[in-house]
Amino acid sequence: MKKVLLLLVLCSGLVYGQSPYSYGGESEQDRIAREHQSGGMYDPGRSSSSGKGGYRVPTVWGAIAIDTKTFKASAWANSKKSQKDAEQQAINICKKDSKTCKTVVTYTWNNCGAVAASKATDIWVAETRQLRADTDAAALKSCNSKARSSGVVEDCVLWVPAKCALFKGS
Repeated sequence: MKKVLLLLVLCSGLVYGQSPYSYGGESEQDRIAREHQSGGMYDPGRSSSSGKGGYRVPTVWGAIAIDTKTFKASAWANSKKSQKDAEQQAINICKKDSKTCKTVVTYTWNNCGAVAASKATDIWVAETRQLRADTDAAALKSCNSKARSSGVVEDCVLWVPAKCALFKGS
């Protein structure tokens, strides 16, 4: 009898139409909208200091800036509080070596950005993915494909290997 009662209590959220990942009766659509508006992600598996659950993982940003005219400078910024902060820091660092830097890729929490380029031409490609190795591979593959379609036979190289925006909080 105790096992049946426990099972009913555990499943009560499902009986009333709640997702097992919802919090306080919040629908999945409401959770996604709230996360988007707050600039963070909601993790129902972690509890807050109030004990009510729902630790908010803040969104962090990264950006890569390169000199697309001379290909002599590149820089990146990671784990910034906003996209604008990440872009500005990357550009500021890049501009120490070149005046023609621009942001070519931005990425957010738990994602990476990489830039691959052809040494023989002005072809370059920026890619984002979740894993470092996947990001590097995607950048190289895209750049090589772009180079081949332009008649370039030399392989591209990683100009800026994967840089990732990771949350560094506790």
